[in-house]
Formats: sequence, structure tokens, C-alpha cells
Amino acid sequence: MNPNIQKRRFAAAVAALSLLLSLLSAGAYAAPSSYLSAYFGIEFGGESVSGGDYAEALLKLQPAHGLKELALDNPEEALGALDAIKYAVIGANMNELAMVYSVEKIDSVLAAAGAGGIDPAYAPYVACALDLGMITPAVAATANGDGPAGADFIVGLLMAAADINGVSRNYLGYSNDPDIYAKFINAFEAFELFDDPVLSAVGSEAVMRQVTTGYNLKSDKHDARFLPEFTLTYGHSNIKHAAQILGLLQSEGVVARVQFEPKVSIYQYLPEWGEPGEPTPTYAVRTINDDLMLAYATEYDMVLEFADRADMEKLDGLIVNYAKRNSGEEGKPILAGSWWQPLYYSRAEMDGDYFMIYDNIITNGSFSLHPFCLAEERANVLEKFLAIDPDLDIVQSPIWSNAAFHRYLNGISE
Repeated sequence: MNPNIQKRRFAAAVAALSLLLSLLSAGAYAAPSSYLSAYFGIEFGGESVSGGDYAEALLKLQPAHGLKELALDNPEEALGALDAIKYAVIGANMNELAMVYSVEKIDSVLAAAGAGGIDPAYAPYVACALDLGMITPAVAATANGDGPAGADFIVGLLMAAADINGVSRNYLGYSNDPDIYAKFINAFEAFELFDDPVLSAVGSEAVMRQVTTGYNLKSDKHDARFLPEFTLTYGHSNIKHAAQILGLLQSEGVVARVQFEPKVSIYQYLPEWGEPGEPTPTYAVRTINDDLMLAYATEYDMVLEFADRADMEKLDGLIVNYAKRNSGEEGKPILAGSWWQPLYYSRAEMDGDYFMIYDNIITNGSFSLHPFCLAEERANVLEKFLAIDPDLDIVQSPIWSNAAFHRYLNGISE
């Protein structure tokens, strides 16, 4: 590649990185150590990291098809920067890619980064790490330095390996990306009803026994894997509404990572609603017995990971003001498809107008069933589910929901 083109590429990358860091310098977006701890149990106590601890951490970041073992020559010694980069590339399952780099390509990449004098044994790994975005040119230019690599540097490499391996955050993009609307809409339109017979049997029995009036069915294949302390989940069924929520965030200067988690909302279908009509790929009414029909409808959870708690806390006021129906305000402009009782919640404790409720998570393989209940009903709901099947894998997880949905669980219409 032309060195001038390579230089322009790196200059653009550095500028973009600088802008991103200036915008997102706190909270969820600048805390890879918190993420590695929360999802993989990776924590380092000192200022440096031993080769053995590093190898162990990289093995925790492997996808199903990834490395099964990884040994460093000197596991007790603190890692230097070049070794850290080399094994990060290997841990990202990119070893073979690094090995096909020609000498000319390596020299071009390193020269453009201002990284001279790299030991030939490490040079292909440094060049590959640069091209993959695992390190910056500034890092490459100083990688030859003596002494151990700092723990923060190691954490950054581990996070980069996790991203490349596809085991970290799973998301469509940022709420202010120009194409985020198309991505979200396309994801929704590709979604059709899915089912899990085991969980459906439990859920329909729970509705018959009046343990719950409805529940959601989800698959962990779409799990956002965001940091809970900066994340809100917004549930809805109208895709136009989702696009307008994202536009509202952008208009208010709020940026969040966005993931689409499809779900099937299952609830009792009442006879007074009339004949249900023919099923479609996204909606069906199924007769369980003479006394019970269940509606299966495609919906979504829009999962939003904010840069900090301040931005996260803004969502409640935005929804209350612009995305909630209220009696006596029929002429008030609100977002398309707004509900009387919108639903959004956090799995981390929230201050303000939020209330603790429980998500009763029943899991079977990659699928999970989610009926919500009030905190004071938790013990009773657990007892009734275990009466259906004492061997159920059920976890009662506290979540903090918005006030409107808390009122809905209390039987209040708005």
C-alpha cells in the first residue's frame, strides 16, 4: 500500500479516536476494566501483569471456535509491551493473519505509525494489531520501551481481543449514527415468531393458574451484554416508535449504544376481542384449551447503554414528556405509537421515579421466559411457579422499572 495513503489512514484513525475519547471520557465507555470484571471475572491487583495471568485472561475471552490453550514462555514474569501485543493478536484468533504479512507490508504499516526498530519476531504482530485497531500508532511507536507494560495497557488489549472474538458487547451502533434507524428497522423486519415448547408449557400453565397474565420469551443470542449500571431496557412493539425514540435522544444530545433484542410477548387473548384472524409470521393466537387462548406477538427490547449515569437518568423525563399517553391530553403532541404505560427498566439500582420489581427468569437452553411481578408478590409467585414444576431453573432478579409500568403491575390503567 502507498505509504502516503497509509499515513492518511492512521491520521484519520487517530483523529476519530481523539474525538471519541473527548466525547466519551467517563462511565461505560471508558471502563474496560469494569466490563472485563463484570462479564469475565478478570481483575488485576498490581501495576503490572504476569504472563500466566495474561494467558488465563485471554482464554476467558474465547469464542466457541477459539483457543483452548495458551502458554507463555515465562508465566511468572511481568509482561512487556511487545509480548502483550503479540499474545493479544494470538488471543484474538488472528495469529495466521499476522503470519501472512510480508516484510514490505510490515515495514509500510510500521513506518506510517512511526514505529521503528521493532524486533522482527514481534513486527508482524504489531503491524497486524495496528491494522485491526487493537493499538494506536502512538502505542506502537513506544512499544519498544523497557520495563513491564502497565495494567491499564493490558486491559485495553484484552478488551480489543474480546471485541474481535465477538464475546463482548453485541450492538447495532450508537444512537447518533446516521444509519442506526435503518439498522434497527431492518433487524425488526427480519424477526419472526419463535418458540420454546418447554417454556411455553410452563408459561401457559402459569396463565391458567393466574400466576401471571403474560410474559416475554427471549433468546440469549441477541443479548446486548452491556454494563448494567449504565443500561436501560425499553420494551415496545412499534418500530416507528423506536426510531423516534432514537431521534429524540439525538435531539437532546444524548448518545447511547443501541442493541435490538427481539422478544415474543405472550398474553391471554380474551373472547370479547373477537375472532383473532389468520396467523402471520409476527402474530398468532393459539388455543391452549376451551378456557384459554394465548396471543403471540413480536415485540422488541431496545437496550441502551449510556456514557454515564447523568445521560441515563434523562430518559425517564423524555419518555414522560414526549412518549406517554395521558387522559385529558389527547391533543398534546407525542411520539408515534406511545403507550399509556410505557415500560423501561434497569438491572442496576436507580434513584428518582423508579421502583424495584422482579423479573422471574426461567431458562431452558438459550431461551428464557420473563414474567414480571411486584416486589411484595415475589415469594408467592416463586411458590406458584415451583408448584407447576419443582425442577424449574428460575432466578428472581430485581430490576428497577419506571413509575408507569409499576402502576400497571398494580392494576392502575395509566
